[in-house]
Amino acid sequence: MEMKGMNPYQHFGLRQAWLEHYMTEGTDCFTQGVLGTRQYDGLKVWLRESNLLVANKDKTLSSTALFDKLKAFGPYNPFTWAIIWANLAYNSVITRWYCLNTEPGATYEKGDLVVMLGDSYSKSNRENAITALTETLRLSPIGSALKQGLPIELTKNTFSYFREGWDYPDAVALLYALYLYAEHTGRKTFTFTELANAHANPEAQGISPHDIYGIDVKNFREMVQGLAMTYPQYIRVSFIANLDNIILENYTSIDILDLAENE
Repeated sequence: MEMKGMNPYQHFGLRQAWLEHYMTEGTDCFTQGVLGTRQYDGLKVWLRESNLLVANKDKTLSSTALFDKLKAFGPYNPFTWAIIWANLAYNSVITRWYCLNTEPGATYEKGDLVVMLGDSYSKSNRENAITALTETLRLSPIGSALKQGLPIELTKNTFSYFREGWDYPDAVALLYALYLYAEHTGRKTFTFTELANAHANPEAQGISPHDIYGIDVKNFREMVQGLAMTYPQYIRVSFIANLDNIILENYTSIDILDLAENE
């Protein structure tokens, strides 16, 4: 996949403490000097790619509707980070690469990931991108709570990362990721087979939730069926014989978050 733009983070990851800073202060946080200038620059990129921050035409910054929704859950709730991770899978080059090119159940050291990126880009560029990614895994719930990269300390300040995969994903987060898929593909109807094989299709516009969250395909199929039973107003499935249609209704991904608020 095209990896241009994989390193815009000043080598900093998206840290839980930094998200708390932003959720507490909003866009005012960028003028408070709690973090260094380069740290704020990296944070702004992560927030934009998470769809929590937008740059206006007059170069001012504004929080988004998604931010307003997630603020109610707070920076310590794994659900917040599940939604952030789904958006990063689409908008962050290095996150998308990680979701599509690492295997659930596998362990990776930082050097392994740098090598896996290939040699089309400079080693320093690749190392900085992986540093930002692994710092996100280590210093946010994405790594441990969502099990996208459980940090295992090898020596002091040296870690490997075990991508176990999210074994018990939040149902609303999973449904949200399905609606993201629909929005990026422009279709509310698709097949489970399409989802299961999206990672192998270089022309695919959407990313399957099973790739985003590292879920076994068989388990993912059962989860989708469970979603249809729990939220029949939002998703219908037809898994009969050779038919495996998934039909989403006339809602947006933002609408789906209201289901979590009401539970």
